[in-house]
Amino acid sequence: MNDASTHLPPGAQLLGREWLGFDESGCALSRFQAQLAFTNRHGTIQGGFLAAMLDSATGICALATLSPDLTVVTTGLDTRFLKPAGVVSQFEISAACRFL
Repeated sequence: MNDASTHLPPGAQLLGREWLGFDESGCALSRFQAQLAFTNRHGTIQGGFLAAMLDSATGICALATLSPDLTVVTTGLDTRFLKPAGVVSQFEISAACRFL
């Protein structure tokens, strides 16, 4: 496991990322702490913060499969939201990695 799961970069700290590990199917699990500062004028979390959480979750998923001397970068992220996300105590995001 790459040490990015334990040594959080500033962006992951801002998002309140916590690495939970893998579930029984091999899906990577992360938890995020949403803040009131992330909300828009409707009181829901602004989509850019949710996309950043998604990007962080998929990145840590990919890093978990690499040796510590390698890294990953996002080259594309297409996000579609199904409904607004309110500020709750914590979000859990599951990410499954597929390497192309």
